[in-house]
Amino acid sequence: ADARSALERVTVARSAAAAIGEKERSIRAKEERQEDCKRLEKVSATILGDLIASVAGAATSAIQQYMPTGRRIRLTVEDTDCRWEIFGVDGEWHSADAASGSERSAMQIAVACAWTEGSPVRVVLLDDVDLGRFDRDGMRALLDAMRSAVADRRISQVVVAWTRADEIPEGWSIVEVA
Repeated sequence: ADARSALERVTVARSAAAAIGEKERSIRAKEERQEDCKRLEKVSATILGDLIASVAGAATSAIQQYMPTGRRIRLTVEDTDCRWEIFGVDGEWHSADAASGSERSAMQIAVACAWTEGSPVRVVLLDDVDLGRFDRDGMRALLDAMRSAVADRRISQVVVAWTRADEIPEGWSIVEVA
């Protein structure tokens, strides 16, 4: 009876040891998978960073080619924040929201030209969002610059949806919609 009891204890101990061994192997496998996932995450983050930098560089180059001589623009991407910046005459980078009227005007024309590049018809639509930051003189300067872009065939047509027709420069066709 003592031998049988000892044999049962040995069998139970072996079963417990086997179960513990299996748990240890499972834990080691999970730790290895976790390390693999961490390595993949680092590689993925590097690839994503390189891709974002490449896209930002390509977008910057596409727009820069239409910027006036001496004006520079760049797209910055940080986490989920994506913004255009313009190098001002003061030697500082400005967000598009803080840019002067002439800087913003140059950027809008450059974006319009780059965005429509390769299209057979290059139509630009400007509305309150695009024009709202301009005062009367700045808006007229922008529209005159757009007119020059049309004359130079960089843009086919500019359409302005604006509520204050008296601010539209002479020579523009005004169509009122009620």
